Amino acid sequence: MHVNLCFVAVAVVVAGLLPTPVSGTIDCAIFDKTKIKLVTFDVFAALFDIVSSLDRNIPKVIPGLSPHVAEQIRNRMLSGYGSYAGHVFSYTETNGQEPFVFVSQTSTASIVKALGLEKQIPLNSTQFQALAHTWEDLIPWEGTLDALAKLKATGRFMLAPLSNGDAHTLTAATQAFAPKVPMNTVFSSNFPVGVFKPQAAIYEQLLARTNYTVSEILHVAGAPSDGRGARDAGFYSALLHHAPLPGTQPCFTLANITLLPDILI
Repeated sequence: MHVNLCFVAVAVVVAGLLPTPVSGTIDCAIFDKTKIKLVTFDVFAALFDIVSSLDRNIPKVIPGLSPHVAEQIRNRMLSGYGSYAGHVFSYTETNGQEPFVFVSQTSTASIVKALGLEKQIPLNSTQFQALAHTWEDLIPWEGTLDALAKLKATGRFMLAPLSNGDAHTLTAATQAFAPKVPMNTVFSSNFPVGVFKPQAAIYEQLLARTNYTVSEILHVAGAPSDGRGARDAGFYSALLHHAPLPGTQPCFTLANITLLPDILI
């Protein structure tokens, strides 16, 4: 399985430095799959293979790049994104942009300047914007569509992304599953949430925007910090691909998403 160690390392190290939210945690021992009505998914690690996606997209956006430079851009994009883990944004900081848009735009500009690519990719050019928006066109992990389709076919579950991405990016990315498995809604970092995982507020919007209780929600995480963050915020979580972090544990640790229907159906 292809997992980006740079991306994971950043997420794990940063998460380990963050204070633990104090919202309280529901006991995994009382998890009842028959009560689950809303299943949320991390996008950039649980639903999609972000490394393979960027490795495909970057050379398409900037033809003629050497493999080494393309790899540098990919790693810098992921580390730039990871450096904002747990960040609390303000309108002043982002100049009115949604948090993920701000991070994507500023990180891309920093990469272009650092690698001396300003002539090849002028800032604010169409090519620059295409690179900043490359997160919208992603490759699902193998078996993801089938797993989502099994959940959808039961008629029991509302499915939705819960991600640091902005609503537009998440909507565009999850079109990969439509029309077979359309998402019911999107939970993003857009203001007024204004935070990145594992801050509790990004998870707590699930209660603010729906009529569900914590006993009716399962969050499916693709990074250890996300699996722990959901639990620390008071929700059930399942972690894919990775061993959990020390501290509050996810309720389930699954090798991949194809095993998710087994714990819910």
